[in-house]
Amino acid sequence: MRLSLPILRTWDFRWIMIKVVKKLIIRFLLLAVTTAQRLVELLESDREKINKFEIAAKAAISALNTFRARPLLTINEVCKRSGLTFPSASNAIDNLIRLGIIEEITGRQRNRIFVHKRYLSIMSEGTELL
Repeated sequence: MRLSLPILRTWDFRWIMIKVVKKLIIRFLLLAVTTAQRLVELLESDREKINKFEIAAKAAISALNTFRARPLLTINEVCKRSGLTFPSASNAIDNLIRLGIIEEITGRQRNRIFVHKRYLSIMSEGTELL
């Protein structure tokens, strides 16, 4: 007795794989574009908050740009990466905390770690395990 199931030829299999990979690439690119747009909107709204604050806005924007490159930082790392002095970086971080832009996550007095949670959450979207 002969089964009449269609047998996928090598060409058919390749064509199916090309379609699947094409859909995955398009989905990935759309996710990348929407993520980039959301990050730009977030950073623009953060800058608007800082500009309203006006006190040491230049240092706060410099610290914010540092968090954009790496969303988890200590004050010393902000100093090294931004070129700000320790007092300027400390004041800038205090201002960013008051504005609700970054948060301190260790609860310690020394060697505190600060995070830009909204930036980090946008960057990690779509990376959850299925």
